[in-house]
Amino acid sequence: MKYCGKCGAQLDDGADVCVKCKAPCDNDVFAKEPDKKDGSRMGLIAVVLLILVLIAFGCYYFAEISFYNSLLDF
Repeated sequence: MKYCGKCGAQLDDGADVCVKCKAPCDNDVFAKEPDKKDGSRMGLIAVVLLILVLIAFGCYYFAEISFYNSLLDF
């Protein structure tokens, strides 16, 4: 199977043009596999943001516990 290098649509092996974006079939436009970097990059960004949010909540919780413990020391 071939994939369109312009829009990523899956094509038959004997296709002359892309059925989705109508790009002509030549070796420069068509690729063997679609580019999957965008999906993995978004997943990585989501994981990093989740970790940052968890760290922020942990710091907030620790600060609250420390504040209330300091009030009980008097």
